[in-house]
Amino acid sequence: MEKSFILVETNAMDTVLNEISQLKEIVMNITENKQDSGSICGYINREEAAKHLNIGTTSFDKYVNSGDIPYRYIGKRKMYLPKELDEYTEKHRKVKIKF
Repeated sequence: MEKSFILVETNAMDTVLNEISQLKEIVMNITENKQDSGSICGYINREEAAKHLNIGTTSFDKYVNSGDIPYRYIGKRKMYLPKELDEYTEKHRKVKIKF
């Protein structure tokens, strides 16, 4: 059986190792954020999303189940982007006019 070797330039190897190091740091930051709160990469969990909208979790669930509030699955968890929650709020804002 013949052995094969891959020749890699030193600069290319340094670049790859640097990128791996950066990815490791990103993963560590994501892991820390996940443990500190329910947020992952800008997404927030159900409780934080309800709080963001100033409503209770029961009402929030009603809006999610009706399809009004968008979400993404991250793993098995439904997660929400604050920007999309703000867009939902703007779209459904009711203006009160006093006469």
